[in-house]
Amino acid sequence: LAWSVRVHVAGDVMAMPADRLRQAMDDDSELRELLLRVIYDAQCQSALYAACNAEHEVIQRLSKWILLLIDRIDGSTLTLTQHEIAVLLGTERTSVNTALQSLKDRGGIEISRASLTLQDRSVLERMACECYLSQRSWTQSLGLPVEPVREAIGPAGRAKGEAQAD
Repeated sequence: LAWSVRVHVAGDVMAMPADRLRQAMDDDSELRELLLRVIYDAQCQSALYAACNAEHEVIQRLSKWILLLIDRIDGSTLTLTQHEIAVLLGTERTSVNTALQSLKDRGGIEISRASLTLQDRSVLERMACECYLSQRSWTQSLGLPVEPVREAIGPAGRAKGEAQAD
């Protein structure tokens, strides 16, 4: 099974060959249980996204989406075009433009070409649909972080203490 992954936000990443991951999961029940919770959380998020897209307005979904991304990065600026945001939200670029302008007018964000910066989190929290808090609460209930985890990442994206492969 081949996967294609597109990264939209800069940050750290860890990678390892699938056979090493499978072996590590076989050898470590805590790791296996953690990864199963991560997979379960991702599946639940997918189901919530589908329901959210069907039920909520673009500005609500955009506010939720910005908050979820900001929660997971080290900073308050996202570098994405309106077209990229529209694709990720499954809506028209013009709808994204209108929603971004509304959030800007309310003082929640600052927008410039291909980036947006969170200015007032409370504005986005008020505008976001209930899916934002629901998703955060669910992820936390699984014992998973909802904010950036920096202490586990070492140089070159390797776990701290992991030697570089020859």
